[in-house]
Amino acid sequence: LLEQYANQNPDDALVTTMGMEMEINTFFRLQSPSVIAKLNEQFPKLGDSPSPREVFLKLRELRNNW
Repeated sequence: LLEQYANQNPDDALVTTMGMEMEINTFFRLQSPSVIAKLNEQFPKLGDSPSPREVFLKLRELRNNW
């Protein structure tokens, strides 16, 4: 998806649906094993079964440092 829209005209931006956001937006995938596994690379103490709240807070922590 990123490659498809990387060079798009900002005046003709992609408009997503909630269904698409549920698939691609990390903040909507707080219980996703792939999201948790990737977060564990940065935060090893997070563990394999963190709560959605813990995942959200770690995502925010990363986002705050972009």
